[in-house]
Amino acid sequence: KNGLLGGELHLYMDINLEVFVRIGVSGFYSNKVIVKYKNRKQEEYWPFFYGRSGMSEMMISKNLEIIGKRTIAEKNAYMQMLLRDKNFWLDNQSIRNNKLLQVIKSMNKIESLM
Repeated sequence: KNGLLGGELHLYMDINLEVFVRIGVSGFYSNKVIVKYKNRKQEEYWPFFYGRSGMSEMMISKNLEIIGKRTIAEKNAYMQMLLRDKNFWLDNQSIRNNKLLQVIKSMNKIESLM
């Protein structure tokens, strides 16, 4: 069953896929996404989004055995955005707004499942 409990959003995407999103609640910080497949494969990403420079981790496991792990150097996303000039943002504003609208609609659909 889909739902949010104790800072963890649990989604059943289809019969073969579950997604867990762990977020911070009541002073506890968490920023992790776990994707579980019916074939017992699992992918974990943390922090899922941080925004600032730092390291992210990705781990893939199957039957509880780690089969791959990777550390990824993340750039400062905020600095990357601020490096763009005003015309860049004005020229693609309607495209970005439409993408945001689609995300909001998707989130509303998820909420309706809870």
